[in-house]
Amino acid sequence: SRRLSHGEDDRHIQVARHRSSVAAVQAIVVFLPGVNGGVGPCREHRRNFDGGALFPSLAQELSSHFPIDCYRLSWSHMQPTLAETVHAVCRAVL
Repeated sequence: SRRLSHGEDDRHIQVARHRSSVAAVQAIVVFLPGVNGGVGPCREHRRNFDGGALFPSLAQELSSHFPIDCYRLSWSHMQPTLAETVHAVCRAVL
């Protein structure tokens, strides 16, 4: 994963990338789970990251079996604006 900084304070976004190992990429999937490690539903109670949670598991499955790159963005702060979100997605994917 990599960290993208933005803003004047210590705001940042963690980006987890799962690159396709099958063929030339034909699609991109972007998960926007929010905070707490960016794993989304199904994570273990009291854990910020769980590799078996829904988003990491689905990203791994898609990128290892299909020509799809997956990106998960996790914010350091609650409720980013739409402009922040669009900007972060563009920086992560491009």
